[in-house]
Amino acid sequence: PGAEANAHDLSLAAAQLASRMAETPDDVEGWRLLGRTYRSLERFADARDALKQAYDRQPQDAEILSEYAEVMGLAAT
Repeated sequence: PGAEANAHDLSLAAAQLASRMAETPDDVEGWRLLGRTYRSLERFADARDALKQAYDRQPQDAEILSEYAEVMGLAAT
């Protein structure tokens, strides 16, 4: 029950953050957080898409590139 509640809370947080990102699309850290949240939920295609948004806005950030590459691989499997 605890794990299910945590997953539900995380899903709600992801939905709220996704809504916020629609209003503030240039927030690189928001996209990164959304990507990480989706990754935690094992929503790899959504994580890839969110991290692509972060990467598109800050391509020189090696950490974003690394996370983006990782979820691209996970989304492909």
